[in-house]
Amino acid sequence: MKVRALTPNDFNEVQRIHSEGNQEIAAREKLLPAHDTGYGGSWVDVTSDELGDPSHCHLVVDLSGHCAGWGHAYVVQAPDQTLIGYIAAIYVASSMRRRGVATALLNSLIEWLEGQKPNRIELTVVANSEAAEVYRRRGFRPFLETLVHEPR
Repeated sequence: MKVRALTPNDFNEVQRIHSEGNQEIAAREKLLPAHDTGYGGSWVDVTSDELGDPSHCHLVVDLSGHCAGWGHAYVVQAPDQTLIGYIAAIYVASSMRRRGVATALLNSLIEWLEGQKPNRIELTVVANSEAAEVYRRRGFRPFLETLVHEPR
């Protein structure tokens, strides 16, 4: 298992992993299939722009020449001048889960973020999910709580 930087040659595989993960989240959380992923354009366009941006880090886990997972982190300066690191996404191909792929990505993204010297690192995760447990084991703790109301 090798964690390396995302390249444009990985886009097709990573976009498939990303789409698969979003479909699973939407089904589990009873969201619409067109669930907004938070990207302001096509995944490929936004990610292509970010590859040259030193405030963003996109990594993949390469297993025998194939992408098993993808992760994205970035840093921003808050209005109070503190630097905040965000783990924006970690997606693992369904066929590659429970093999340490997410943990490898998480550790590598944290290492990159710590090199940026943020005041803190944040992420958002579905409560009580397997992913939340991975983050807790790495030392993340609840900070804010998002409550959801679904109108009838």
